[in-house]
Amino acid sequence: MKAKDYLITWLWTSLLMYFLYDVVWVLADHEEFNRLLEEGCTILWIDLCYCFLFSIYNLGFGTLLLKSRLLRFFQKKKILILSAIFLLANTFLAFLVENLIDVLFVDISDREVWGNAYLMGLISSIQALIVVVEYYYKESEQKYEENRQLEMKLLKMQMNPHFVFNSLSVLAGLIDIDAKRAEDYVIRLSRIYRHILGHLENDVVSLDEAFQWLDDYMNLLKLRYANIELQVKPMERRKDEYILSQSLQVLVENAVKHNAMNQHEKLTIIVERKENMLVVSNNIIHATYKSEQTIPSYKLGLDNLAKRYFVKFGKEISVKQTSELFTVYLPIVNQG
Repeated sequence: MKAKDYLITWLWTSLLMYFLYDVVWVLADHEEFNRLLEEGCTILWIDLCYCFLFSIYNLGFGTLLLKSRLLRFFQKKKILILSAIFLLANTFLAFLVENLIDVLFVDISDREVWGNAYLMGLISSIQALIVVVEYYYKESEQKYEENRQLEMKLLKMQMNPHFVFNSLSVLAGLIDIDAKRAEDYVIRLSRIYRHILGHLENDVVSLDEAFQWLDDYMNLLKLRYANIELQVKPMERRKDEYILSQSLQVLVENAVKHNAMNQHEKLTIIVERKENMLVVSNNIIHATYKSEQTIPSYKLGLDNLAKRYFVKFGKEISVKQTSELFTVYLPIVNQG
């Protein structure tokens, strides 16, 4: 916990404890409370210092307990064990402080000493447990975020070999057709993959970046497939709007893999915007002619993209298919 956060927690827990302690006191014995007020406000200042002392003690003792290895032996009953430890420790400290107040400031009977000690021990233990619950809540949030980031990295690691495999499959088919174009393909592929490696840490890209990358990838594919066309409809592209990195490339790959690419029919991929969705659609080429398609499908790309969208944004992509058209709706996310 940072020093500033520690100080803020100390202040609000101290004031909460002070409020609860005096409210219980007023409800239990308002006549005694009024009598002491008439004699002066010394007792209120003593109570305030009392609460600040217990609060800093609970924060320090609680932090020490939470970071110690002791609680690892009580995973299933951790909160119960903490409650018992705090109650005993706070009641013991309260008993010592009550006796100190009795000697230095106010004459207190033994009955009041034990009553006040138990009350302060109980209230300060509740305060300590509130801090403990907050600690575990933040720890849980942190672990969730770490797991989410790890899952995202694993999904991206899954995508990179997938991209290389598909690209090499295309290259294998191109070598048999035109060695010179195959050489050009390798050069362009190396540039694209260098770009991918340079942006591994970026989970999202702006629309402008996404379309620039898509143009490069389409130029690469056109070395292998003559009958492929990309149409990007005019659309608004705001700087604070993003999509997942490599998402358009995945959809183009998917279109190429799942269509019977041939010299007689053109594969047309259309990208347009509909409100907060990027809509990517392609016509479906049925296997009327002998396919020149050489890329086997493992149905990894689209599934991976859907998982990454859900992990990163908590949003789902939408897929619609007819006998003639395959369409995917990608959510555009505002991160301004």
